Amino acid sequence: GATGADADTLVTTNTQSNSYTLVLDDRDKIVEISNAAVRTVTVPPNSSVAFPIGSQVMVARGNTGEVQIAGGTGVTIISSNNNTLLQYQYSGVTLIKKDTNDWWLFGDLTSN
Repeated sequence: GATGADADTLVTTNTQSNSYTLVLDDRDKIVEISNAAVRTVTVPPNSSVAFPIGSQVMVARGNTGEVQIAGGTGVTIISSNNNTLLQYQYSGVTLIKKDTNDWWLFGDLTSN
């Protein structure tokens, strides 16, 4: 259960309705952006939020509004074809911290 042997493997969801900047507590969670308007999820620089290298954050598009993944100042988002827009409602992506200010972005993406 939530306090037993599986406590560290359960995924929780942080639901947001506005544009959102990731915080350390989002590590190993799903950040769901649920709004009918365009929203942005910003990955902050290491100087602001020091996620350990290897950290992962999942992002889900919970409504019809487009969701864009953006790097804060000095942050590089590395994705296939440089795509950073979640393609459809209920699309999901995973961000993995590769280096100090470099993040891989994998998932259901489309061009901006």
